[in-house]
Amino acid sequence: MSRIILSPRAAIAAVLTCAVTIVFTFASPRAFDAKQNPPRLTQTPVGDVIINEVDCDTPGTDLAEFVELFDGGVGNTPLDGYVVVFFNGGAVNDASYAAFDLDGFTTNAAGYFTLGNAAVPGVDLVFSNGLLQNGPDAVAIFAANGSDFPNGTPITTTNIRDALVYANSTTTDAGLLVLLNAGQLQVNENASGTTTTVSMQRVPNGSGGMRNTDTYQVNIPTPDGPILGPTSAPLLLSGRVTDSLGLGIARVQVTIEGGGMEAPRTALTSSFGYYKFQRLSIGTYAVTVNAKRYAFAVPTRTLSMVDNVSGFDFVAEP
Repeated sequence: MSRIILSPRAAIAAVLTCAVTIVFTFASPRAFDAKQNPPRLTQTPVGDVIINEVDCDTPGTDLAEFVELFDGGVGNTPLDGYVVVFFNGGAVNDASYAAFDLDGFTTNAAGYFTLGNAAVPGVDLVFSNGLLQNGPDAVAIFAANGSDFPNGTPITTTNIRDALVYANSTTTDAGLLVLLNAGQLQVNENASGTTTTVSMQRVPNGSGGMRNTDTYQVNIPTPDGPILGPTSAPLLLSGRVTDSLGLGIARVQVTIEGGGMEAPRTALTSSFGYYKFQRLSIGTYAVTVNAKRYAFAVPTRTLSMVDNVSGFDFVAEP
């Protein structure tokens, strides 16, 4: 009668084989199905999403306000981990007055996502009529949660992704400009004098980069879709620099920047105080005057150009 003797190594191997079989039996893919066992972690935004178009001042009782986001055309981008925040330029610390958590939303197939009033075509997330203030105010998008921005949250740049600082006038809130990159300007929705029939949009569509405003123009609103923008001939800006008696001041340095220009441009006023800048594009600019013997109450002024502008004058203090 023969006997089979198992060596210690064989016994250990048998135990290990059994253990491996047990592990694979209980670690089936279904046990870790993300839908059945969602991870309890803060979502991280995927891809670059920018503010592409904003309409804060609309006809009548403001039934067509909106904020359009754009993912660059990728399409179907998850917006988990993003929050859109409205900041009130008239509040202490330019505090927030609304926040919209975007967890669970995605951009559409063309790459757009729109927050707005119920009547806005293609709106994806509805907010109440008249909520979006006319400014000076700001709209910003953060990599954060809605709970991070209860109403009254002081302005912050922590985890900011993009922002638009705007108004429907030339009144500027310097405190809001921290949301933008250095040198970027507030956008005036009323630059063409038709604030209720236009929106502030990046032209060309999606251009300019995060926290930059120098490609914004005011044109016919195009919510939840591409911005085509007008075709335009080069524009002309002209004006005069005078003293308090209305006499022209010669050789005053006038500097213009913004509007997508690679560098500022400078001109000197004529013997009668006149200056001009040619070959400008549609956009938002800052114009600054500097004279050795004169002071100006407001030496720097901003304007958004959609057509030629004349009479952009500066008057020195007495």
